[in-house]
Formats: sequence, structure tokens, C-alpha cells
Amino acid sequence: MAEGEPAAGLRHFATHRVGSDYVLVDGESGAWLVVDEEARRALEPLSGEPCTVAELRRRLGADLAGVLLESGLALTDENRGQWSGFPRWEDPEQIFVVLHLTDRCCFSCVYCYADSESRRPGRYMSEDVLNRTVRLLVDSDYRRITLGLHGGEPMLWLRKNLKVLESALGVLKSAGKRVHMHTQTSGAVLHEDSLRFVKEHSIAVGVSCDGPPGLNDVYRKRPSGRGTSSQIEAFFDALRLREIPFGAICSVGARSVGQAKAIVDYFREQGIRRVRFNPVWDYPRACAAGAALDAAGYFEFYLELMDHLRRQNGRDTPPVMSMDLGWMLKNLRSRDRSFMCLRSPCGAGGNPMLAVDPRGNLFPCEKMIALPQHRAGNILDERTLEGVAELPAMARVRGRTVQAIAECSTCDWRAFCGGGCPADVTAMGRDLLEPDPNCHYYRRIFKTLMVRLVEDDAFLDRVCPPEIRGRPVGRARDRPSNSGEGVGDAG
Repeated sequence: MAEGEPAAGLRHFATHRVGSDYVLVDGESGAWLVVDEEARRALEPLSGEPCTVAELRRRLGADLAGVLLESGLALTDENRGQWSGFPRWEDPEQIFVVLHLTDRCCFSCVYCYADSESRRPGRYMSEDVLNRTVRLLVDSDYRRITLGLHGGEPMLWLRKNLKVLESALGVLKSAGKRVHMHTQTSGAVLHEDSLRFVKEHSIAVGVSCDGPPGLNDVYRKRPSGRGTSSQIEAFFDALRLREIPFGAICSVGARSVGQAKAIVDYFREQGIRRVRFNPVWDYPRACAAGAALDAAGYFEFYLELMDHLRRQNGRDTPPVMSMDLGWMLKNLRSRDRSFMCLRSPCGAGGNPMLAVDPRGNLFPCEKMIALPQHRAGNILDERTLEGVAELPAMARVRGRTVQAIAECSTCDWRAFCGGGCPADVTAMGRDLLEPDPNCHYYRRIFKTLMVRLVEDDAFLDRVCPPEIRGRPVGRARDRPSNSGEGVGDAG
């Protein structure tokens, strides 16, 4: 190495073929690049080799060397800080508390992870539990608080307890806390005062709906077995009439495969612009009802979804955007892992999420409330939120990192998926430190998205909500071609 020349070196990257392209990826840093056959042949012998920037340029050409430096696959003293370590997220001033206000629900959806029998008598969160939660938040160092109003059906609780919640919010705001709220509802409860409260407090609303009636009513049923679409659509109408913004949470089950176009078109007709798609994995009730979906089926659904969004959102029709697709794309474009379900450790266990059930029982996240092995304690017994975070059940979930899971520790996609969901792993009968049973989906979807981002200039704008695209970090806009042209940022 010549004295005075800037040092560089290529990371040890893995190579994955996708059609006629090759994805080069480093699972530790999240650096990646899409190249053609000629560039792959030139780069593979250099994997892990030290050299100088000048040597890279002499051996590969200025354009390909520049792309490598921007992508983070080649390191120098100038870009090393930007690409050092595992991608992460930290915000010590923020906490996300999910209030599982009631386990009672008006519907009996066939795939619900909650025990349907426990929802019939119904339990409601007491004022004591809510006030204790608020007291701990007031006494904490957290300045930014997100409250998730969850259930069961949270609107059942809200219509009886508006004054209680109003008082709790007043206490938090008087303590100088910044509070944001969101709720996920089945749309079964139309209550004028509750809707007014939602609007006045700018509560973000997500309505559970699985698409057009012919599909939604297969999964989302009343206890009598009748479909729920008429109630859900009446709720849509009520929100629109009151000018309350809302999105949809769409569970994707076995019958959804091949129906992505119909689902998206239905949401567009309903005026819904933001949808989060959640797979119905192999939870016991979903399997018993024939609703469960495997990783291959969900990948097939997602390919159809992306293609339809790409085509339709480019026309004069109002766009429908996929929130979960947006978060995956952000993980490719940035090292900021702000979305809690796609980082390592995940956001459960006080990092920043924790959940409180109607009796005050504490869980690492809302999805674990149906899993008694994850119960951490009771909020009525705790003196500080910092102490809650150190409860053994909370710490165990935070200890589930890709480095702690043997199969994940060397996986090429670990920097993007974060190791999957600990609730999914344990609900499907596996140990907390085993890999996600559906990780095959993540392996396929991320390398597919890498190629789409690079080859299709319009892809990002057509499918990803602008508010979560993220700031691009060192990505190649175009594949390095034989001529070496095209250095820049993806998107």
C-alpha cells in the first residue's frame, strides 16, 4: 500500500443471484449493492481484501469504486463511522405503552391470537390500573409518550371511560409530557362522544378490515358466524363524515393469496390511503380455522401486491400505500431502525414498548398478552417504569438479538429483518432463542426489494409512503454497467 494513499478495504460480503442480477450484501452493517455479472466477477476476488482507494479505482474503474464506497461495502476512514457496527435505533426519551383496555370484543375473528372464550364475559381496565400507569409515566424521564388504545375492542371501554382518560391525559400534559395516541379498532362500535374525542385528540385510527366483503367475511365474523363487512363499512362512513383520518390493518390469510389486486382496489374505493398488511402465521386458532399462511404464500401475495401498487399508483387514481412495505424499504435505504418490529433487539420489553392488560399485568408487547409465559409482573406492584424494564420477562425479550440466535448470527439478512418476532416464535411453540419459523419470507423479500429499488426508478415513489421512506445512505441508483456508468443514491 503506497504511503499517503487513503486506505480502503472491501467487506466480506455474500453474493445472491436474483434473475440476471447479483445482490452483494454484508449482514453485519446492512451494506448492499446490486451488480451485473461482469461486476460480480470483478468484485468477488476482492471480498475482505485491504487496499487503497487508488487501487480500487485502478482495478475496478472510478465509477464502480465510487459505488462501492457509497454503498458501504468498501470502507475508508471517511465512511467508516457512517457504516460502523450493527444498524440500530435509540431514543431514551421515548416510550410506547399499549393499554389493552379490554379483552372483550364484538367480533370473533377466526384467526385472532386471543382466546375467544375469555372475551365473552369481558374485562375492562380499571381506573386504578390506568392511574397507576400514568403516575409511573409522570415520574419517569420519558418526555415523549405514545399510548396505544388496544383490545379486544377499545371503543367498548372508551365509550364508558372518556372522562377517566381525559383526566389521565391532563395529568400527563401538566407534567410536560408530549403524548401521541393511536387506536386499532374493529369498527364495531359507533359512539358519537367517542368519535368526537378521537378527533379532538388527533388519535391515529387503524380499522381492522381484510378487504372486500367476500374476503373479509371469511375471517372476520360476529359470534353468530355472520360477516362483519356491513358494520365496518358503516364505521368507515362515520369516520369520513366527521373528517377523521384513518388507515386499515389488513390480515393476510390463506384465502388472501391471489387477491391482492381486489384488496387494494377495495381500500382505494373506500378512500383509504394507508394500509398495513399483517400475515396470519401458524398460530393455533388460525391453523384450526384453515386461515394460516406459510412463508411461500405470503411472499406470493407480496409480489402481487407490489406489482399492483406499482401499476395503479402511477395513474390518475388516488394512491394506496403499504406501511409495512415502507418500513422494509426504509431498512434498505437507511441504518435507522426506527420501526420496532424490524430491528434487533425488537422494540418489545421497554425498548420502547410495553403493554398493560385490564388487570394491570405487564407484558413486553401487546402481541404477547395471549402468551402467559411472557407475563412480567403487575403495574400495581411497581414503583418505577425503569424497574418495569428490568423485570426478568422484559429483559429476556430484549436479550433476543440476532447475535444471540445461532442460526441468525451469521445470516446475510440479519441487519434488515432483526431476527423476526419473538411473539410469533413462542406462539408457534419454539424457544425464544430459535429463529423465526417464517424467516424464509424475509430472505426472499429483502433481496427482491433490493433489485426493485435499483432497477425501477419509480418503484419507491409508487409503493412507499413518503413519510417513512427514510434518508438514503450510500446506495447505488443504477447497477454498475459494463461502462461503469451510474453512481448515486437509490431514490
